[in-house]
Amino acid sequence: MATKRSHTEAEFDHIHPDRVRGDLANAKKRKPNLAPTAKSHKHKAKEGSIEYAKKRKRTIERLFQRDTELPQDVRNDMERELAAHKATIEDKTFHRRRSAMISKYHMVRFFERKKAMRLAKQIRKKIAQAENQDDLAQLQKELHVAEVDEAYTQYHPHAEPYTGLYGRTKSSDDEETLALADKVTLDAERPPMWKTVEAAMAEGTNALVKLRERRSADGSDVKPGFKPGKKQSSRTDAPKLAAQKQKREEHGARAQNGAATPMNRRERRKLMHQQKATAGPQSDDEDGGFFE
Repeated sequence: MATKRSHTEAEFDHIHPDRVRGDLANAKKRKPNLAPTAKSHKHKAKEGSIEYAKKRKRTIERLFQRDTELPQDVRNDMERELAAHKATIEDKTFHRRRSAMISKYHMVRFFERKKAMRLAKQIRKKIAQAENQDDLAQLQKELHVAEVDEAYTQYHPHAEPYTGLYGRTKSSDDEETLALADKVTLDAERPPMWKTVEAAMAEGTNALVKLRERRSADGSDVKPGFKPGKKQSSRTDAPKLAAQKQKREEHGARAQNGAATPMNRRERRKLMHQQKATAGPQSDDEDGGFFE
């Protein structure tokens, strides 16, 4: 009894047998193209990222341009969301620039801070051994310069280009040569930011931190209470935080009134079934019920 041919073999009846073998082999090797298209797998920006904020900002701005008859409450909500996204974009852009500047000037700031600390240590040692009042006054001035230099390397604004304090000096084992080099270093001209750091030192550590984290040359846009590395809560989290606060207040009020510990869903369902069993069957005409 002859075997039944497949549809693939029947399609090649009008082709030479030698060619059919090759075509059949290629047909078995070919696989359907199941690769997803670019359109079906679009990249979706993660909520809270700068890409998501830029997309939502662009969408809301286009909506305002296209539809001028939005309800006032909807427009107000979208305006608040737009302001929050603009703030997010500004914050994340600043932090990216800040991180890039920190990486760029990390090495020079590190070496200059170590040198300033070494100079201050040497001057303090000289002050402890000084006997002449004139020399002591001069050493106090030099110590002040070295201390401001150290603060300059630590609290120079991260988002602004860093100007080095010390030039390159040749290494030497001669103590007189090193002392002369240190003297030249302390007497050298300082950049304009040095005076700003000196004034901030007189105000205290908070002023120095504010100077380091400022975003503009005058420091007018530094957010109060900003702390590096601490995530700032966005405005979109306000409703969620308010609901959580209200829930905590309700639980606290119940506890003060002597109420029992809040029941979970399983306990509430169990109590509901017990109440239904106690009340007995209820007619369809009665008001109230589980789904109302």
